[in-house]
Amino acid sequence: MIYFLDSNVILYAVGKEHLYREPCAEILRKSENEEIELIISTEIIQEILYFYSVRNLRSKGLAVAEKVIQITREILSVDRIDIEKAMELMQDNPPLKPRDAIHAAVMLNHDSLYILSADADFDQLPQIQRIDPLKFEEF
Repeated sequence: MIYFLDSNVILYAVGKEHLYREPCAEILRKSENEEIELIISTEIIQEILYFYSVRNLRSKGLAVAEKVIQITREILSVDRIDIEKAMELMQDNPPLKPRDAIHAAVMLNHDSLYILSADADFDQLPQIQRIDPLKFEEF
């Protein structure tokens, strides 16, 4: 099975002590050891770089992004068809945030139905299944 990886899993894995830190780090270790396959989009890398850049931690952001690139199977581009699908998802699901809509659109346009994410907002989309990192081992 191939999983789309949300940026929050990455940020929890390399961040401060938190309930999600170890489960998220384990997901990244499993990908690095080729026990699971992860894909991301270019938007995920942008989110990581932005997160660290606005905190004046650009070097850390670049290092984290590089590591993510190394352990993921594929980085999907965000194209016009993805933006159009994201807008459709936002129209059909008014509470859906733009970034989440773009991630979901990329997933749907690439037949990826599973997202590893701590963000419960993805639960409002019946087309995809969110797997909470805390429950990943059960899945």
